[in-house]
Amino acid sequence: MHNDLMLFSSLFFFFVIITFTFGQQSTLYVKHGEIAELCDNRSTSIYAYEYRSFDGKKNLIVEPTKDDRYSNPYRTSLLRIKNVNEDDSGLYKCPQDDTEWQRLQIYSPIQHVYLSNLHVTSRTRTNDLCGMDNNNCLVMIEGESLDIVCAADGSPRPAFDIAFDKSGPPPTIMALAGSIQLPSVIKNQFKPTVYEAYRIAGLTPQDNGRNLTCRVDMKQVNEKLILSSTKQVYIEFRPTVLEKSRKIYLGVNQTRTINCTVIRANPTYIRYTINGLPSSIIHRTYSEPNQMYFTFDITPTSTEQFHAFNVTANNSIGYDTCNYELIHGGVPDAITQCTVDTHTSNATTTISCAKSYDQGDSDGYTCVLFKYNGRDHEKMFEEDARTKSCIFALIPLREPVEYRIAAFNRYGSLPINTFGYVIHLNQPIMRTEKPFFNKKILVVIGSIFGGALLFFFLCCLCGTCHRDRTKLSNRNNFYQKDTFPLAMEKSQIVSVHQIQSSPLSLPTISSA
Repeated sequence: MHNDLMLFSSLFFFFVIITFTFGQQSTLYVKHGEIAELCDNRSTSIYAYEYRSFDGKKNLIVEPTKDDRYSNPYRTSLLRIKNVNEDDSGLYKCPQDDTEWQRLQIYSPIQHVYLSNLHVTSRTRTNDLCGMDNNNCLVMIEGESLDIVCAADGSPRPAFDIAFDKSGPPPTIMALAGSIQLPSVIKNQFKPTVYEAYRIAGLTPQDNGRNLTCRVDMKQVNEKLILSSTKQVYIEFRPTVLEKSRKIYLGVNQTRTINCTVIRANPTYIRYTINGLPSSIIHRTYSEPNQMYFTFDITPTSTEQFHAFNVTANNSIGYDTCNYELIHGGVPDAITQCTVDTHTSNATTTISCAKSYDQGDSDGYTCVLFKYNGRDHEKMFEEDARTKSCIFALIPLREPVEYRIAAFNRYGSLPINTFGYVIHLNQPIMRTEKPFFNKKILVVIGSIFGGALLFFFLCCLCGTCHRDRTKLSNRNNFYQKDTFPLAMEKSQIVSVHQIQSSPLSLPTISSA
């Protein structure tokens, strides 16, 4: 027992001595390529320094006279080392000091930090945000883990810290072990001295766009030796739709607009496909510019077309499906044929209507009689009676009244103001007064008056023509008298002379 206690005490004091000798030394940090000065400036006659590497594999005696980089400028115990490098890091013991060691650490500051994907997937597409080869982002696919690597230069080994921004819950970050091959994109930019690989699991589409920062520091050397690299997480995921399951009640030859809404998707280039419906009943398909909303109209023409169908929203990562069940059941068609009987009974006015198509709800089909009141805009139609037979018996009224008849079922009714069948009762008879002049008389008078005007116009035209012709004849006679009077006289004289000179032949008288 006594020997054990003595052994334990010896080990304890040995550990204290070792700790005091090697663990409590202050470290002198000197930048690579600069000058280091060790030991204090004391008088000594010994100019030899013992050196030991940190790992204990290298031990030697440093003598300033044997190396140009070492010097003793003041002829004291001070040791000056010029143009230090990593091999100068270690423990140094000064002359005439058998216990104290000084720690010298040569460091190279951090100049480059790079954060990137450890594995580049070919399934993702290049986009404007992430740039060529997605170098500006940390790209991943939904459902897969994000493997990243953070590399830096600098010596001694800097400290790494990986953290997400605080816009969401922190995911699980694990360090990857094993032989990790450094991506070539990092090797092409600088020569890292250290790198760490991490795996981040459990990321969801809600984490898309969050910032991930790799922070590298050498605080043990200098508080200001900190460098970081931040990139945005870009997650590509399949579309997620809103209409997972929806029932649509519709009647034959009725039109309904169908919507398929995508809540989120990345990339947003989405292709929509309608499955399970004939193309003949699909009309007017369109989508928004961002392709997150797809709309189309359907008009079934027979009861065989009422069944389940779906719309598939697909991008480069996957797809999701909007599921619908088309059920035959809509508002009944408008009533288009009614008859009013006021002659069979003096005490009752009967209105009989032909039932319209019930659109899948024959049990709930009902005809409703509304009384129209155009003066009250808030309650323009007041229900007066309803029946499944669509036959109404009314007590005769003296004042004019207007009714509207509409068909109802459990799915509702068409707008009464637009599709209600209109019936007018006791409408006043509008007497048409005979005009003072009959239409036939007016036509005859008009014809006579028009003929008179035409005759007067023709007479005026004939008178004008006769007057113009008389004037022309007078002018011609006047011209002939003034121009040829002598010729006319000579012509007359010659004619008389010819008559006188010619012998007259007497008729021969024969005797009986």
